[in-house]
Formats: sequence, structure tokens, C-alpha cells
Amino acid sequence: MKAIFGLGNPGRKYSKTRHNVGFMVVSSLGEEMGISIKKSKFNAKIGTGKIGGIEREKRDNGDGGVRGGMGDETLLLVLPQTYMNRSGYCVSAVLDFYRLSPEDIIVVTDDIDLDFGRIRIRPRGGSGGHRGMKSIIEELNKSDFIRLRIGVGRGENEDPADFVLSRFSSSESLQLEEIIERAKESLFSILHDGVDIAMNRFNE
Repeated sequence: MKAIFGLGNPGRKYSKTRHNVGFMVVSSLGEEMGISIKKSKFNAKIGTGKIGGIEREKRDNGDGGVRGGMGDETLLLVLPQTYMNRSGYCVSAVLDFYRLSPEDIIVVTDDIDLDFGRIRIRPRGGSGGHRGMKSIIEELNKSDFIRLRIGVGRGENEDPADFVLSRFSSSESLQLEEIIERAKESLFSILHDGVDIAMNRFNE
């Protein structure tokens, strides 16, 4: 089993904010795979499917050939409902219940230190000041898990805490669908090709 966690804050108030881009990506992935992320468990919304569900004709390896991979392996999609700075409680509970290790998970989150729309994949690392990542690292007492960071930019002369809770501008919103699609492609690559190949393809 592999698990993908999309970080964000629950509730309509935060649904379209920069801090919730992790929610957006994983929710879109669930829609594409036909996975309903509605079951309430571990202070989260959860859905399960098979990794083979992402092996569609249009998902190829970049040269026209369809990827092989882990079609029979279970994929768990998780949207923590604990609010961002307590994300680690949910992640820890999921790993304990399913007997997963940190190496079995991918965490999708926003990053104000990356330019808007940029994608960065890393197999391990620190929190970078991100409270959700900080909570996960503290609860797991490990930082060896894959993270997909999506750049949301940084506001000029604006407090970072306020900026991440702001909504995307009109021009950014027009680009958001394409960014989410690219983020999903990078997740497909991680699952099927491995993190090293995915980093080479998608890190900018």
C-alpha cells in the first residue's frame, strides 16, 4: 500500500486558498481515478483504490509508451481534517493503523518559497518552516518521506501566514488547472517510475 496525503485546512472558508493546494491536487487525483474521498476516519477524509487505476492510455512515460508498474497495489488518498498545524496526528494514525512506514507515503503541500506554479519533489528533508510538514516530522520522528511541494509564490510586503490563507489572483486561477494536472503527472511518475526519475522529469 502507498498513501498520498494532501495537506490543507477543512471548511469552505479555506477551500480555495493557497494553503489548500495539497487538498486540490489529491481531490483532483481522486476524481480522475474514480476514488471517493469521503470516508471519515483518523480525523481525515479517506478513499482507497488501486494504483492500476491511473494506468490510462493518456498517462504515458513521455515517449508514447504506457507505463508499467504496481497495478495491484492499493493506493490510499487522505485529506487530513485536523487543520494544517496538526496534520501529523492524522498521518501518524494512518501509518499506525495500516502498518505503513514513512517511506510508503507522499505528502503534497504548498510552498511559499517556490515561485507560483513550480513543482519540487524531494525524498526527504526538513519542514522549511511549513507548519503542516513540521507537525508530520515531529509526530513521526522521521523526515524520510517523499514530499511534493507546489509553489504558491510569496506576497510582497505581506505576512506569510496571511498570504497562504489568501485566494489565488484571477490570473493565477487561470493557470491553476494546468498546475494541478502537472502535479498529478508527477505523482503518477513517483508511483510508477520512482522518485529519482520523477525528480529528473518534474523538478524545475
